[in-house]
Amino acid sequence: RLWVVVTSVEPLRAHLHHHGLVLFSSHAYDAATTTDMQAHLTNYAQNMHGDVWSLEQLRQHLGDAAYARLHDQMAHIAALTIAA
Repeated sequence: RLWVVVTSVEPLRAHLHHHGLVLFSSHAYDAATTTDMQAHLTNYAQNMHGDVWSLEQLRQHLGDAAYARLHDQMAHIAALTIAA
């Protein structure tokens, strides 16, 4: 979960907050089955037994280089979403 604030529309200006959350499902995901709907839930209110990490925990888990690549991708997707 990332937070983006739009501070200007003309010109378009948005900022990606440096904190965020990584939400995990409490059920293993299996693309071959659609019967376990819990495997798709990461919303905390719906899946209170799933893990929640900070972006810092994710960075520590992935390592600096992999996290930097992922963060660049997340920022790019956020920019495309805001511009749409």
